[in-house]
Amino acid sequence: MSVAAETARVVARSESMRALLALIGRLAEVRSSVLLEGESGSGKDLLAHLIHEGGPRRDFPLVKIHCPSIPDELLESELFGHEKGAFTDARFAKLGKIEMAQGGTVYLDQVQDLAPTLQAKLLRVVEERRFERLGGTRTIEVDVRFVAASNVSLRGAVAAGTFREDLYHRLGVVPLGLPPLRERLDDVLPLAAQALAKEDWEAIDAAFASNNDPVVGAPASKAFRELFRHLVAILPPPLGVGPEPTTPPRQ
Repeated sequence: MSVAAETARVVARSESMRALLALIGRLAEVRSSVLLEGESGSGKDLLAHLIHEGGPRRDFPLVKIHCPSIPDELLESELFGHEKGAFTDARFAKLGKIEMAQGGTVYLDQVQDLAPTLQAKLLRVVEERRFERLGGTRTIEVDVRFVAASNVSLRGAVAAGTFREDLYHRLGVVPLGLPPLRERLDDVLPLAAQALAKEDWEAIDAAFASNNDPVVGAPASKAFRELFRHLVAILPPPLGVGPEPTTPPRQ
């Protein structure tokens, strides 16, 4: 599917989001690493998928690594793999996520949480597209694109001494800042309606909680969220999301 077809499915009525999607359309065809920076809930995962699906790597894997969810002592093996006997429980050789993404895209979510030792090893892969598995000596070459995401300013992390400046520049060849939803008011109601169709309460809460407009924003946001919950309970298919529930809607 082309990037134009992919972006056509995205809710983007605000000018800032439309401009961002237009830029994504041009970026999808190039190899450069992309750094997505924005608050949680601003759409970084969505844009990472658009970049992958809209480019020539779409037929190869998109492999996501959520860095903070994996302990540091395990993350090296997750990223780079390990050889049999590399450590006590390494009874078999294992491919790492980067190797699994061969030909495709490696998506490093919350990359700011990488430990300094892993940042150094990742730098070599981003620069040279080669690495060794944990406990191994054979150099493995990969052809992957890197997309990284952070919910904090990586430039600020560099200034604070918690993130390598050279890695920042390698990952941020193309830096993209995502505007928070509270600055995209034209997108709020369409996104909430889309979430309603999926009964995605987390997305609905995020949409209304972010809206400061006096008509649909706080303090009305709580009432709107409750209204959405009750609509799901009473609307018949296809307006609702399924058969009438036998239990009260979630509060």
